Amino acid sequence: MEINIIDDKKNPLLSRREIICMVTKKGTTPSKNDIATQVSNELKLKKECVFIDAVYQKYGRPTSEVHVRVYDKKELVPGYEKPKKDADSAEAKKESKAPEEAKEAPEKKKEKTPDAEKKEEVKEEKKEEPKKEEKAPDTEKKEAASKKDDTKKE
Repeated sequence: MEINIIDDKKNPLLSRREIICMVTKKGTTPSKNDIATQVSNELKLKKECVFIDAVYQKYGRPTSEVHVRVYDKKELVPGYEKPKKDADSAEAKKESKAPEEAKEAPEKKKEKTPDAEKKEEVKEEKKEEPKKEEKAPDTEKKEAASKKDDTKKE
């Protein structure tokens, strides 16, 4: 796999370099991971700081246009997650918060107002009553007329 750098811009506002390069390969299109490894080796960079933005395959040709972003720090790379320092302490905090939340929940349930209870009762009554299909008076007359016509034809 050969890499030819076409364009290299520095973007100090976002703390990165934006590189456009042409990758010539044999066989299938290389994966983003393979391209990132090759670019980091060629430019002598850390692989963690290299982000492959896009790979554009040229139809019927063994070349691809690749857009690469090289960040100054690995924390700036999109999709980078900081490792959790103390997983045990985070779990302990969650457990200590859980009983407090459980205590608050029953208190909220007890604070129902009489208006809220009436609204719930009205909703329950509406659910129990089946809706009747009401026909417009015009449709009833038309149906009656069509029945009379059917009996006359026979």
